[in-house]
Amino acid sequence: MIANEVYVEIELLRRHGMSLRRIAAEVGCAVNTVRAHLAAPGLPRYECKVKRATKLAAYEAYLREGGREIRLIRAFPLARRG
Repeated sequence: MIANEVYVEIELLRRHGMSLRRIAAEVGCAVNTVRAHLAAPGLPRYECKVKRATKLAAYEAYLREGGREIRLIRAFPLARRG
């Protein structure tokens, strides 16, 4: 994430006529980052991504319950070997 001061500096350097590559070298970011910022209407707003449900979310309770049964099943053969 780039600080707001860097975005202001990118705009200022571009107004002074510097090339995208020179701005990127000056600021310390990629040329595509400079290009994307200059094409954007304003400062970027970072938003938290909404967590999506996983493919296994519908089976989560079943899997958690089944895990306990598997542990019990594995314990029996060990007890017999004793």
